[in-house]
Amino acid sequence: MSNLCMCDCRIGTEHEKFGFEFDTLRPINYQQISALLNGIAARFDWDKIMEGDNIMGLKTGNQSISLEYGGQIELSGAPLKTLHQTYDEINSHLYQVSICNLFRCCCYIRFEEKC
Repeated sequence: MSNLCMCDCRIGTEHEKFGFEFDTLRPINYQQISALLNGIAARFDWDKIMEGDNIMGLKTGNQSISLEYGGQIELSGAPLKTLHQTYDEINSHLYQVSICNLFRCCCYIRFEEKC
């Protein structure tokens, strides 16, 4: 047992999702994304990442939420020690997104890249 390697490794989560309008199934627009990001910042005390007058993302601790080029929203999670911690982090993020989906007009679909 004393030969086991105990590394100080971390797990980082990236979780992307696309927003779509319920009624039309069109991708959500920047105004809807902006409302979501501003809502999360206000309610859950995230710091805004601005580009001029436009909100482009959020940051808190070692986590960030960014607006990606395809219009998807991405959580870049903190470096964590266990899968259980990443599970809690993603669930917290999804809770924040659902609470701050201010107009209840959007649904979010997860995007998974295949290599």
